[in-house]
Amino acid sequence: MGQAAYVYGSRFAVEPHIGRINAADRTSAVLEAVRSYLGSWPAERVERLQRADAGWAPFDARQQPLEVHSAADVEDVFRDVHRHCAALRECGLDLPLELLELDWVLLFAHQRLRQAAETPSRVDDRGAR
Repeated sequence: MGQAAYVYGSRFAVEPHIGRINAADRTSAVLEAVRSYLGSWPAERVERLQRADAGWAPFDARQQPLEVHSAADVEDVFRDVHRHCAALRECGLDLPLELLELDWVLLFAHQRLRQAAETPSRVDDRGAR
C-alpha cells in the first residue's frame, strides 16, 4: 500500500516537468526542462536510485545532477540508463520506481530533442533556419 501511495505522489511530481518538455519548442528549452527535472530530485531519492543503478544515473556522489549542456549529453545519459534498465530486466530483476521514472522522462526528452532537430521550420538556438 505504501508503494502505491508513492507512485501516486511521484506521478504528480513529474507531470510539470513532462509538460515543460512537451511544450519546449527549442533545444535549449528541452535542455532546461531536463535540468529542472534532475534538479528537483531530493538527495534521499537520488540515494535510493543510486543503490539500484550502480552509477548509471545522471547524479554524482553528492547526489547532485550531472551537467546537461547539449542534446548529446541527454542522448548519452538516456542511452546509459536505458541499457542499464534493459540489463536489469534481462536478469529478471524488478526496476525501482525511481529508475523507471528516470528512464521514461529521459526517453521523452530524447524524443523531443530529435523532433526539435528534425523540424526545419523552427528557429534553432543560434537563430538559423
